[in-house]
Amino acid sequence: MSKSNLYKLAFFLTLSLTVISCKKEEVVDEVVTATINVTEPSSSDTIVFNDELHIEGTISGSTELHGYTISYINTSTNAVLKTVTYDVHSSSYNFHEHWVNNVLDTTIVKAKIDVTKDHEGNHEIKEVNVVCLPQ
Repeated sequence: MSKSNLYKLAFFLTLSLTVISCKKEEVVDEVVTATINVTEPSSSDTIVFNDELHIEGTISGSTELHGYTISYINTSTNAVLKTVTYDVHSSSYNFHEHWVNNVLDTTIVKAKIDVTKDHEGNHEIKEVNVVCLPQ
């Protein structure tokens, strides 16, 4: 074998070993977490007719989150009394929303915070139920 062919063979073997020994890096999707802290209302608070139901608190994510929705829901009928969506990308949010109690019967109203954690559609949800009184 000529010297030139030996160099080619050595180069080919080195290249082959390099390619074979390289491991493909595994891409591990980061698990996104979100923590929802509601400071107001407290569970089972009572809201009299025509008063505002405030929902206030913070949302903290392990990385960038993809928005959130706040809804007020009549638990006996599942009617959505109010909903607001914020399509804002951030790792943390402060929220403060209001709904005026206008129910006609004593009603349990669910204040629901739904955080979109990623583009795959994963969510973190926190709910607080309060009692709303009619006039």
